[in-house]
This record gives sequence, structure tokens and C-alpha cells, in this order.
Amino acid sequence: MTEKKKNGSGGKTRREFLKDAGLLVGGTAIGSTVLLAACGGTETETVTNTVTRTQTTTVTESKFVCPIDGMEFDSLAALQDHFETEHGGPGAIEGLVTYFINGDPFVAKVEDNWTLAYVLRNKIGFTGSKRACDTGDCGLCTVIVNDRPILSCMMLAVEANGANIETVEGLANDGELSKLQQAFIDNDAMQCGFCTPAQILTAKALLDFNANPSTDEIKEFMAGTLCRCGAHPNIVKAVMAAK
Repeated sequence: MTEKKKNGSGGKTRREFLKDAGLLVGGTAIGSTVLLAACGGTETETVTNTVTRTQTTTVTESKFVCPIDGMEFDSLAALQDHFETEHGGPGAIEGLVTYFINGDPFVAKVEDNWTLAYVLRNKIGFTGSKRACDTGDCGLCTVIVNDRPILSCMMLAVEANGANIETVEGLANDGELSKLQQAFIDNDAMQCGFCTPAQILTAKALLDFNANPSTDEIKEFMAGTLCRCGAHPNIVKAVMAAK
């Protein structure tokens, strides 16, 4: 299947964008060991680099490079073992935080004043949930942190250290949409789609807490996530259908 190109990425696919940003290794998005997706400052600083030698059009050998001493390793596991043994792990470097995003561990180098929304989108690459008001009013940056929906623009990245984080990218299973995602499609619960990831994550948090909410309970729970297109009636229908 050909990956669609998205606007705002210079005509690149998400995979090409991640690869250029140093967040894609051997065709797989980085996120399974420490050091991955770590960067900070005004210039992008990728913690894991790759040296790729293409033997044929289908065979690729990747090397994983330690950002501290430049040593190369054949696997992510070997790089992780080296970092833990020789450099003391993430806690040994100031500003490194660890997240478990959609079940996978990530380590990011952050500044004290960076928000979780900024780090998820700009430093790690989870761009599903959006930044809009940056004041906690619209709810479009909602992600689930330790089973609770939170406004990621209002949480500092350092506050989420060690947290389990769910984003909209983690809801589909092997390319198959979740029941809740499909319900939004079936009930036309989106128009421009900008708020849809936050709406879906908010609804997921509700259904995880209360598997059979009433219409009024859905309206109350979803009230903090705004849809500028006015799709709220169909959003409620979608959540009812996904129960």
C-alpha cells in the first residue's frame, strides 16, 4: 500500500519525514529502547543514528550508534545494554525522561519548560493529537496518561516521566481500526478531522472507566473537547455505538 503524503511535510510521507529526522531505523519507528527519540535545544539532536549499507534493493544492514562514544552495534538491544553498562542508563544524563507510549518505551531529552504536547509531537513524532490553543481551553491536545485523559499542553514533559501514555496512533491493531475509531466513521462524527484524535481518546477514557454511559454522561465527559465544525451530536452517537 502506498503511504499518502501529507500537507505541511514538504511533500514527504510520514515515514520519509521520520527517517529524515532520525526517528526511523531500518524501516521501523524508533521507540523500543533507551536513547531513542532523544533531542533538544534549537537544533535537532538525534540520540540514535544509523549507518545503512544497501546490498540490494531489498536487503539493508543497519548500525546503531551510541551518541556518547560513537560505538556501533548491530542491534537495538546491544545498544541498550552498552548504554546501561557504560553510561549509567537514562538517569545518568540530565534532562532525559522515559515514557511508555502505546506500550513501547521511549526516552527523550527535554527542557524543564517543555510541555508534553510539544515533546510528543516535535521530539518523538506522535503528531495525532493536536496543539491548538496551548492554554488548556480546547482539549485538542488530549492524550491518556496513566489511564486518565489529560491536556498535554498543560502538563510539563518532566511531569510525565515514567508514565504510560496512549495516543491515537496506538488504537489500531495491525492496521485494523478499533471499534471506537470505526464508530466515528460510521456515524459521520468528524468533518475537518482536526479534533477527532482528541475526541476519540477522550471517549476511550470514558468507556474504559464506564462501559455503558448514558447520553448525558457522554455529553458531560466530552464537553471539554471542542469541535469547531459542530459535529458534537454525531460524536455522541459514535460513542453510544461503540459501547
